Amino acid sequence: MCTKFFTAVSFVGTLLCASAAHAQNSQLPPPWKWTDVGAVGTPGSVTAESFGNWHVSGAGSDIWGIADSFVYAYQPIRDGFIVAGVTSESNTSPFAKSGVMIRQTLDPGSPEVILDVKPDGGIEFMKRSTQGGETAFIAGASVPVTSNTSGGVDIGVTLRLTRTGSTVSAEYCQSTCTTVGSTDFPGGLALIGLAVTSHDPSRLNDGYFRDTPFVSTLPYPWMTYDLGDVTTPGYATYENATGTFYVSGDGSDIWGTADSFHAATQALYGDSQLTARVVSEQNTNPFAKAGLTIGFQDASAARVILDVKPDGGIEFMARPTAGAPMSFIAGSTASFPVWLRLTRTGDQFTGEISPDGNSWTTVGVTTVSMPSTPPCCSGPTVLGGFAVTSHEPAVLNTAVFDNFAITTGLGSGPFGPNVLVNPGFEDSVVPNTAPGWISDTPLRQTPAVTEMALPHSGTQNAACRTTSGDCGIYQEVGASRGTLVFSIYARADHPGALVGVSVDGQFAGSLPITPGGYQRYSVYFSTFRFTSSPNPTIRVWMYAPATAGVVAVDDAELDAYLGPQ
Repeated sequence: MCTKFFTAVSFVGTLLCASAAHAQNSQLPPPWKWTDVGAVGTPGSVTAESFGNWHVSGAGSDIWGIADSFVYAYQPIRDGFIVAGVTSESNTSPFAKSGVMIRQTLDPGSPEVILDVKPDGGIEFMKRSTQGGETAFIAGASVPVTSNTSGGVDIGVTLRLTRTGSTVSAEYCQSTCTTVGSTDFPGGLALIGLAVTSHDPSRLNDGYFRDTPFVSTLPYPWMTYDLGDVTTPGYATYENATGTFYVSGDGSDIWGTADSFHAATQALYGDSQLTARVVSEQNTNPFAKAGLTIGFQDASAARVILDVKPDGGIEFMARPTAGAPMSFIAGSTASFPVWLRLTRTGDQFTGEISPDGNSWTTVGVTTVSMPSTPPCCSGPTVLGGFAVTSHEPAVLNTAVFDNFAITTGLGSGPFGPNVLVNPGFEDSVVPNTAPGWISDTPLRQTPAVTEMALPHSGTQNAACRTTSGDCGIYQEVGASRGTLVFSIYARADHPGALVGVSVDGQFAGSLPITPGGYQRYSVYFSTFRFTSSPNPTIRVWMYAPATAGVVAVDDAELDAYLGPQ
């Protein structure tokens, strides 16, 4: 049987329980599960083998028509992607398939998108748009295969599906990567994973995948994991268009000498501040919790947490040292949605709440000793972000957060001196961007400006305020060859904006700016990959699309990471 989540949105239970087959974990790393979908004939299996590869063995008549039958290894997703390398499969039928899939539910007739490879090397990108509707072929390609001694074929192709809002795109890679196509697909909570069918219910297609499939459900540099003893693995998903995080956590509590909860965090160093609005959480138990935490990736580690319970009770708590009891510092009451802010200054931590993100009330202050070293360096890494526990083992508490903002290590380049001019825009004469910074016009239609409306620190920032034309700002500096890191704080009220780096005119990397408050974006790159010049020109930049809204940047850094490599 399948256990439904306690949720205000019954779709979550439907999502994971629509199949008559039993979802299993088969010692797959959480939050992975697997099940046979539809009338497969011969039961399938999914195994994470000891040397890292995945063996996905599935029967079924096909993934086609109005209903599918196959084996599926999956986990929840909203926006994000999956990358999986198909190394081989059985030649059970010319229409056997091994690939990656996104589908709304485990029902055999569910809307779905699949990118797969057949035994003849044919690549298929297909979609079922509606429940019980016909599957349509969108686009295809072909890769070489060779017969192996097991009667199957060796393939060696990497498949990738990316979902952004209501669009899913597909690509495959061998020596180079090729886009297969893109298609519209409903947004919201769905399932992403590996799909294998034999096209013959009496036989199993043994699909082999290189290493654990990589699934990204949160934007970089977030990571998501369970801490302590949990019965049901938790997970976190993200909606790019609204900057909303959905964090689902099991666990007995965040209390005592060891905690059990689900976390979504990123690395912090030095003085830091986390801000978020808790939109809602489920009433799984009066002592369920959803909030902000700073600490380490260990159940009994030193930790500070500012959380809200389902009844609106606010808790500010701390564990001063590893293995010590958690202490209640102070509390308050609030109504959902409630804003939380957790600030670290040295070893002092302050918890605050707000009804609107503007007027703040201090809940409490406490002292906990934690290192201030950057995540690059020796010693444990301090992590900060979301913590959610249900206080009911085997039940998930889903909490919704938005308007997240983070500051960490401000003003101290973590690896070396900052080589950028006017990094905080404080030397600019509003609305001019100089010195150092250049508005990317006339290439972009909207000029970038400096202003005093949205500073991250100090009194000024740079911004692209767009209506119908795109916008950009950049700075070029000379640097020694080596490995560098560009970091900048950015915020946006709409998706599509980017921060990035070019080296001697060649693109070196970029990151999307997630809607919401200021967050730190760091692009690591080696100049050796792009140029042989001993003094390359580094261009750091921000781009805003031709969408009505504002994208702001402040507090930029460009410094050495680990030196020449």
